[in-house]
Amino acid sequence: MKAGFGNFDEPMVIGGVSVRLLDLLNKVIERNIKANAGKIPAQDSHEIHFAIAAQLLLASPRTPGVYAMESYFEVPAYFVELEKRQFRVESREG
Repeated sequence: MKAGFGNFDEPMVIGGVSVRLLDLLNKVIERNIKANAGKIPAQDSHEIHFAIAAQLLLASPRTPGVYAMESYFEVPAYFVELEKRQFRVESREG
């Protein structure tokens, strides 16, 4: 999951400023989504978006174990990330 980046919580010094790697990666993702919003096509998928799940999992590390995705991170945060990527999120009561 860490893809060779090391500890995401350990600060790095970039240009004399201490930043967490995860914060840097999240800002790069946000910048790219904003810059390319018009180029991101609407999504027609019902599958989990693994990049978002990985981003949220790394942001909230827990002790090793098996977790249901919806219990590991906040589902509303996942929906926000989906909408940034042009997924349409609908709520159905039933």
